[in-house]
Amino acid sequence: MPAPSPFFANAFDSDLRGDGLFLAESPRVIRRALHAMHADELGRARMVPRVRPLELLACDDAITEIGEALGFFPLVIHRIGHDELTALTSYRMHDGAIMLCSRPGEPSAKRRKSEDAACADLGAFAASLPAACTVLAGDGIVHTDNIGSLFRNAACFGEAALLLSERCGDPLNRKAIRIASGRTFTVPWARAHALHDALAELRDRHGFALIAVEDCAGAKPLWDVPMPPRSVFVFGAEGAGVRPATMEACGTTVNLPMQAHHGLREADDVPSLNVAVTSALVLGERRRRQAQSVARPA
Repeated sequence: MPAPSPFFANAFDSDLRGDGLFLAESPRVIRRALHAMHADELGRARMVPRVRPLELLACDDAITEIGEALGFFPLVIHRIGHDELTALTSYRMHDGAIMLCSRPGEPSAKRRKSEDAACADLGAFAASLPAACTVLAGDGIVHTDNIGSLFRNAACFGEAALLLSERCGDPLNRKAIRIASGRTFTVPWARAHALHDALAELRDRHGFALIAVEDCAGAKPLWDVPMPPRSVFVFGAEGAGVRPATMEACGTTVNLPMQAHHGLREADDVPSLNVAVTSALVLGERRRRQAQSVARPA
């Protein structure tokens, strides 16, 4: 058996990205990833973008937990002790298993500047979406926890996808994948290199309504705004929020009405919600309306 790939040793996500690679960790996440990749291979589900497994470092217990999914691909498997795995990777949060995977290709800097490169895979992304679908668009969301939570929320509420601006964090960061509970591999997503243009294309070519989610003057309560079958909800960066130019491109801006006054409030203290919580509330409201529509008699 050959030695494990040198990419496992002291591997940093940023270094792996430059080599077109990423790591996924923990038996549950790896099992979910392999099942998603296998379904894509068989044509049962479409993975957008596509990624593929290359090599696995895992303890015996983790290999048993991953189970039959290890037979889906000609995966190179290295059995290793838990402490040895930690020493090799300099990473503790692996639960006994780390898998090396190929990263989907990203367009070159030259192509990013071209007029037709608003989104690297927007055509394939849009084609993967059902007739009724919710897209969560991130306008500069950086924090890894928030990126992972967006994927997990999208998977939990169903019929949802993600569009991430060029300034958003990496969805294939190993912590983001773990926080997403491996849903990075089951939720369609794409990276926009000019978010404004990508949103306009989703609106003009694919029939999506654009709705910015921001607590600002002129925003309407979420509960009072129509949600067409194809809707994009745009969420802004931590602190800065949705950029004014992005809000201007959207037909509607909504907010989540919150309590105006609370205890121990300073003069400039305003209530705010994390994007993970906000997106869950938006998706929950959308699902509530869909359920009501189904239950309503003709």
